[in-house]
Amino acid sequence: MVLTSGALGCTLQDKPALFRNFFKWLKPGGKVLISDYCRSPGTPSEEFAAYIKQRGYDLHDVKTYGKVSFFSRKIQTNRTNLVILGDLFQRSKPS
Repeated sequence: MVLTSGALGCTLQDKPALFRNFFKWLKPGGKVLISDYCRSPGTPSEEFAAYIKQRGYDLHDVKTYGKVSFFSRKIQTNRTNLVILGDLFQRSKPS
């Protein structure tokens, strides 16, 4: 199993090469689990586009992310609401 989480994919410019390596490293029937930052479909706002460029991020929307992977079975899920809910929960805790 290969597991990536967080900002690994943000700064990695050649995601297809990474997926090819995953495929090489896995035994037949092996699994890859990727948890990464994505962006909304469509053109980002000027402010967000500048933020992405300034940091050198390579962000894709969930659907596009799935297209750059050539694995046979893909489950793509947008978990933004869970992240936002978790953040709100953390902020609501007394300090």
